[in-house]
Amino acid sequence: MSISRTPARQRGLHVFALSAFAIAQPLYDLIGHNAEFLVAHRAGPWTVAALVGVVSVLVPLVLWSVAIAAGLLSVRLAAWLQTGTIGVLTGLVAAGIARQMPTSAAMAVALIAAIGAGLAYHGARAARTFLTVVSPAALVFPIVFVVATPVSRLVHTPRTGQTGTAGDRRPPIVLVVFDELDTLSLLDANGDIDAARYPNFAALARTATWFPNAVAASPSTTYALPAIVTGVTPDSASRRLPIAADYPSNLFTWLGSSYALHVREPLTSLCAGALCQSPEPVRAAALASDVAVLYLHLITPHELANRRLPSLAFAWKGFTPQAAAPREAPPPKRGPDAEAEFERALQHSVEVRRSDLVRQFVGEIAADRDPALHFLHSMLPHDPYEYLPSGRAYPHGGITTGLTLEAWTQEQPLIDTGRHRHIEQVRFVDTLVGELVDRLKSQGLFDAALLIVTSDHGGSFVPGQPHRGFTVANYRGIVAAAMFVKLPRQTNGATSERRVSGLDIVPTIAEALGAAVPWHVDGHSMFAGRFPDRSTVQYAGLSLPPLETFDVRDEARRAARARAPAAELESLVGRSLARMDVTPPAPGRFVISDNFRTFESVPLESGLLPALVQGVVLPEDSSPLDLAIAVNGVIGAVTRTAHWNGSGHYFSALVPESGFHDGANRLDVLAVDRSGAGVRLSWVPSPLPAKLRIESGPGGERLIGSDGPVAIFQPHIVGWVDRVIEAPDALTLLGWAADTKTARDLRAVVAFSGGTAIGYTVPSGARPDVVAALGLARPTRTGYGLSIRRNDVRPGGVRVCGLNGDGEAGELKLTDGARAVLVK
Repeated sequence: MSISRTPARQRGLHVFALSAFAIAQPLYDLIGHNAEFLVAHRAGPWTVAALVGVVSVLVPLVLWSVAIAAGLLSVRLAAWLQTGTIGVLTGLVAAGIARQMPTSAAMAVALIAAIGAGLAYHGARAARTFLTVVSPAALVFPIVFVVATPVSRLVHTPRTGQTGTAGDRRPPIVLVVFDELDTLSLLDANGDIDAARYPNFAALARTATWFPNAVAASPSTTYALPAIVTGVTPDSASRRLPIAADYPSNLFTWLGSSYALHVREPLTSLCAGALCQSPEPVRAAALASDVAVLYLHLITPHELANRRLPSLAFAWKGFTPQAAAPREAPPPKRGPDAEAEFERALQHSVEVRRSDLVRQFVGEIAADRDPALHFLHSMLPHDPYEYLPSGRAYPHGGITTGLTLEAWTQEQPLIDTGRHRHIEQVRFVDTLVGELVDRLKSQGLFDAALLIVTSDHGGSFVPGQPHRGFTVANYRGIVAAAMFVKLPRQTNGATSERRVSGLDIVPTIAEALGAAVPWHVDGHSMFAGRFPDRSTVQYAGLSLPPLETFDVRDEARRAARARAPAAELESLVGRSLARMDVTPPAPGRFVISDNFRTFESVPLESGLLPALVQGVVLPEDSSPLDLAIAVNGVIGAVTRTAHWNGSGHYFSALVPESGFHDGANRLDVLAVDRSGAGVRLSWVPSPLPAKLRIESGPGGERLIGSDGPVAIFQPHIVGWVDRVIEAPDALTLLGWAADTKTARDLRAVVAFSGGTAIGYTVPSGARPDVVAALGLARPTRTGYGLSIRRNDVRPGGVRVCGLNGDGEAGELKLTDGARAVLVK
């Protein structure tokens, strides 16, 4: 029987079957083992049912309906559309299996599988019979997802938790849990709280009890948060979810009848039902966007997904700006730069959301006749690292340079910058802690309140080790969780060496209230007369031996000694270039950085500063370079080049926000030579002048910079854009460019849109085929790869030009494929 004679219902069964293997099963498997994703999206029974309905019913139904509709026009067309559908779905199955292969090999496997399966389905009855046999999978997969994975606990009715009385004393309770706030980040070289960096944490320690050796109840938020609100030892092997159904007896069910509950938990649902109505309802568009990102990760080759897809490492939801930002961006200012202004406003709305949550929570704290339990879990200072101490943000591209698949590179300079970005974000947390204390004082609550500021766990900055994944080599940074407790009416600060943990918070609250916890807890009051030794730390469900606890201040002093060799380089920070001798640049040495363009116009009122300076120093044929980064003539950061992103001379540094002023700012990159006596600096210039643009004149087009004419167009500057690699937010142009008159390397290849430069690079790739075809007298670096942001592309598209060092330029030609993408 040919495919055209196969009954329509049977063909539909085939689509449902293959869709189950290609789309439903991979998603169900990933979400089923990571049900925190649905918890973060506030998913309940109806949301789970809707997800299953879309994935297992609507998607295959639409695919089948297309072929059915085509059959009304032509039986032959319907048969080939059915064949194509089967081929595409099989290709998706193959793509998921092959995604760990190199990109080209994975794509080839998927294409071959798609073509082979399509042809087999079209011509072989056995292939169609096979799909009929396996078609029950379309029903089995969703049933298993709902019944046999942790998702089942989102569908069931929550158990009733244990309640109790609050005791004779009912002080206001404020419990703030920051995420990934490690104690080591708070300490100076002497092991004390760094009061210069963190004045508000230092002030809190003067009126509260600080526990420097506190350890995390779990290295995972999934289990640390429940441990904090239950006092019960978590077990990751249990696969319990951070929801009230799995932890029915917790701080909220206990005090819910005696306290007004003011609870904000963005990722968990431990306070649920009538006690806490979620202020953040399920947003279908955000859930759909995040599910789409999950699926793209399941079928995209790993090396391509790491570069082009939104990271899944930062949180359990909000993988894209559309999913992360629930509200519209502020309206852009009108004027010639309206598009850029709108982009900046949209970016700002995304960047400030985590700080808004904290500030909204703080603003809602108010004195009332009845005592209240104020609880906040903040996703700060958890990455993505995006905040400066004042709360201003900086663009970060959705990635943390130096992190790949949640593990740090071996390149220490990139790890140092990652830790610096973390420290600056912790400084912003310090600002928020100060705002919290000020609010409590203004409402007359601070003296009487039981205030606990803590963290679920810390983070690691060990070369080659996971940032959060728990190992013997990196556990010290992860277990060192911050802990500050101010008892009611406490006025004098104290420091306790006890190794307390999140398990001890509920018992401590109980003692402060003069009450008993109405269920068995594994923790102890932090102020009890007898306290367990806890000389080792071990977490149930993790296959690691007991690990020795440590004195966190000794660890801080050891880390400071390890950083001592960099003191000479770091001493340059804050120095004015006007008072230093800076030599001319080394011949042929340039720096490629988009920051030169972003520094040209910095509106301080936007709240978004280009403080993260990243780029590449060319040529890449020398040893690593020490660099100094100056903003408006003052050195703001030092770093060293490293291997990253395909470059051997990549650098990343965060400069202080105090160096910026409104409008145009100057960025300088300088090479630092420490080989002899003293330190010597030399300029490392950009190959392009500022504000480069194309202008038309009587003699034709020419390139104009901020200081006047730069180049005129000449026919001997030639080249092509061979192809364009498309990503959701970027375009990468690949091709070659050469000067056929001098055969010297070009100074730059520049992309323009709307007449303005939007990206550039220096040709650095060897293209012997080009050299031979053009008959160049000597080997020349003609190959290039140039990345531009989609948002920078204006109506009219993109033009690409080559620029030499003699004031001459030429426009590069576009292949048909490149033209289809770049010319609008």
